[in-house]
Amino acid sequence: MGRYQCAELLLQAGASLDVACAGGYPINAACKEGNLALVQLLVRHGASVNACNPRTHLSNLHVTAKDHTHSLVMRFLLQQRAYPDVLSPGGTTPLVIASLSGNARGVQALLEFGSTTAW
Repeated sequence: MGRYQCAELLLQAGASLDVACAGGYPINAACKEGNLALVQLLVRHGASVNACNPRTHLSNLHVTAKDHTHSLVMRFLLQQRAYPDVLSPGGTTPLVIASLSGNARGVQALLEFGSTTAW
């Protein structure tokens, strides 16, 4: 049984999306692994697209900006109104991370959804 199916069973049994573990909240972990279907499931059940990992203080957009293979997850988060100019503890936006990581798809998505280039 995969992670999606396990999450579905847990959510049906009333599991909370507000409990963080070493990987952060469930949506943080799903974004980090780039699991679009799992992110969509969690959002349907009330997970916040703007939830920051309580350990790293990075947003889901910061995490997905690092890897071009996560651009579909990033685009979904933005479509669900994730804040594109959220700052990391060091003052870095997802657009800066995507740019420095060579994530052209991420840069394009962030710009389409209003990310500012004024750093």
